[in-house]
Amino acid sequence: MSVESYRGPGGAQLYYRYDDFTDPWVDAPTAVLCHGHPRNSNLWYEWVPLLSRRLKVARVDLRGLGLSRVPVETFKNSIESRLLDALALFEHLKTGKVVWIGEATGALTGLSLATRAPQALHALVIMSIPLRPGRSQLDRNAADLEPGETVQGQGSIDLMLARGMRAWAQVSVRARPRMREAPAGYVDWYVDQIAQNDPLLAAEFYRGMGPVDMVPELKDIGVPTLYLEGTRDALLPEDEREALVNSPNVRTVTLEGPSYDLGYARSQECAAEVTRFLEELGVL
Repeated sequence: MSVESYRGPGGAQLYYRYDDFTDPWVDAPTAVLCHGHPRNSNLWYEWVPLLSRRLKVARVDLRGLGLSRVPVETFKNSIESRLLDALALFEHLKTGKVVWIGEATGALTGLSLATRAPQALHALVIMSIPLRPGRSQLDRNAADLEPGETVQGQGSIDLMLARGMRAWAQVSVRARPRMREAPAGYVDWYVDQIAQNDPLLAAEFYRGMGPVDMVPELKDIGVPTLYLEGTRDALLPEDEREALVNSPNVRTVTLEGPSYDLGYARSQECAAEVTRFLEELGVL
């Protein structure tokens, strides 16, 4: 694995982790794995050995998160800015079309590519996607939150800024159903990953997600898309889920497990579905 960087719009230095264990004489396609807020590319660690014999794997850190820190004064997160950062990454990689695999905010970014720049993608894989992040249902599934605690809306931003990212992460894990079944040691490691973020950048990133509404764009999905959902802890309101699964070019696969963090909780099953999907498309 190597840590690489590229220049995003405005000259920002953005980072990704790169793995390539494909046969050197094979022109293998590239998969870009993209995390959600406020995570980083390390969370995809289980996927690398599952994909990297047949795909070149780039795990990106979104602008403002992980290694991709930028000046707070100029940082404004939006679906448009993430789209432009993704296109700059593709130009840097010089691989032609890519397979985009995203969870949460990373899935939203992939969806914007599939509707606004489909020529850049072989295929799209999405999971744990909030089509309207400002209406997230995370608290609804949070049996372990204390009275007054929240990881949604302005309360989430206030928590980041007042108590820092480690405290925010410790509250967040109590709202994430996946953490109730996580292996010993995973929760502490997860909190450590979140705690590396600058709270000012993480708060601005979250603030920029609030106005996003991808439902009207679903009709414009222009590439084969695999939507992976879990059987538990409903992520999308039923009307939004129906709109997604009935959109053009979308195939839905339901796996046993939590809808939140499905890609991390069920890495092997998800990667197997991705491989099968890409084989059927002729990408692999």
